[in-house]
Amino acid sequence: MLGLRDILGAPADICCQWRIEGAYDAADRYYDGVCIYGCADVFDLAREYEFPRAIASKSSYCGYVSREQAPPPLDEAELARLFPQRRDALVFVTGGGGADASFFMDKFIDAVRLMFPRVGFDAVVSTGPFMHHEQYLLLRRKARGLPILVTRHGQDNIRLLRRADLVISMAGYNTISEILRYRKRAIVVPRTGPSAEQTIRTRLMAERGLFTVVLARDLTGEGFATLIRTKLNEPISLDPPGIPGMDGAARAAERLLAARG
Repeated sequence: MLGLRDILGAPADICCQWRIEGAYDAADRYYDGVCIYGCADVFDLAREYEFPRAIASKSSYCGYVSREQAPPPLDEAELARLFPQRRDALVFVTGGGGADASFFMDKFIDAVRLMFPRVGFDAVVSTGPFMHHEQYLLLRRKARGLPILVTRHGQDNIRLLRRADLVISMAGYNTISEILRYRKRAIVVPRTGPSAEQTIRTRLMAERGLFTVVLARDLTGEGFATLIRTKLNEPISLDPPGIPGMDGAARAAERLLAARG
C-alpha cells in the first residue's frame, strides 16, 4: 500500500518529476492500493497529479492523519513552573524540525518586545532539534527579559499545543493536522520553497477560514503584534464548517486490515 500526504508540491513539478523517475509505472506495478492522507474536496491529489486510470481506481482518500491518542494538555501547575508569574494566555510558537524557522521566531520576539510590558500572554518558542545552535542561542539572548521561554526540546510539544490559546507555526503536514484536530486559533507562516507544498496547503486551508496565513515577505514586528492581539480575541469554533475529515489514521488502518483479508 502506497501512502501519500495531502499535497506534495506544485502539480506541474510533481507530474514532471514522476514521469522522469517512473513513479507512475512503479505505483501501477508494485502497489495494490494508494492511501491519500487528505481529502479530495481540499486537494484532489489524484486529479491534480494526473493519476492514470489504473492508479486512480485503487486510490482512496482517508482524511487527515494526526495522533488520535495524545497526552493531556499541560496543566496550570506545570505552566506555573515554566512561568512563575503567569499571564492570562499561552502562545505556542513552533517550527517543526526547526532548520529554517528562526526568521519568523525572530519576528515574533520583535512583536512581543513592541508590546512589552503590556503583554497579556506567556510564550513558549520551540525551535526544534535541527535549528543551528548559534541561531538558537541568538533567539534565547533576544528573548531575555520577556515572558518567552525558548527551548530546543520537543517532547512536550503536543501538550503545549493542546493547552495554547494561540499557535504560531510553519505549515508542515503534522503541525497543521494537529492545529485542525484540536481546533486551535493559529497564525501560519508557510515555507516558501523549494517546494510549493506549504504555500498550497495554507492557501487552501485559509480559504476555508481555518487559520490566518502570513507570508514571510510580509512579516514585520508591528504587523505581527497587531495580528497576535487580534487572534487572541477571536472566538473559537469547536465545529468550523470548513474542517476536513480528521480520522485518517483510523480509516487508513481499516483499509490496510481489509487488504490483508
